[in-house]
Amino acid sequence: LAGGMPALAGALAGVACFFNVKGLFVLVVCLLWRPDRRLRIVSGFAAVVLAGLGALAAAGALNGYWEQVWVWGVRYAGSSPEAHPYLNGLKRSANWMWFHAAVAVGTLVFFARERGERFREAWIWVLISLAAVSVGLRFSPRYYFQLLPAVVVFGARGLLLALDARRRTAIVAASILLLIPAIRF
Repeated sequence: LAGGMPALAGALAGVACFFNVKGLFVLVVCLLWRPDRRLRIVSGFAAVVLAGLGALAAAGALNGYWEQVWVWGVRYAGSSPEAHPYLNGLKRSANWMWFHAAVAVGTLVFFARERGERFREAWIWVLISLAAVSVGLRFSPRYYFQLLPAVVVFGARGLLLALDARRRTAIVAASILLLIPAIRF
């Protein structure tokens, strides 16, 4: 999307939607990032979705797809097996951030130092990704893959901002944080 290809961004969100309902969250991020390009984003999304639905209908698989992906997916996400889903979510989110401490700290630096359009776009991406992780209040570790790209992009930018400010301190801090996964594995 940032590369100036809103129709392609919409089309890829459409492809993601066929694999997982959370592709809709990707579409929402695209629409909020570039409200001036909504028509092109939606047209790319619609083209892929209509083509995919046409292919499923031609193969006689549309009803099965609808039931297995959407009906069962909504039922699965409709309730949490956890007794205290919010506490579980806080615990798993904290564990995830600790495991990804280097980019999590970089993301915090990014939000502390960046302003303007990038700041707004970062919040949109991170908050919508957190909402996607929270769907169904299950907080399964694989759900955090939705959040990982945003944290890596903004974490990398934040680490660069930290390097510009205090190069030696940032290099030492990043090295120490990178020791966490190295020691663990």
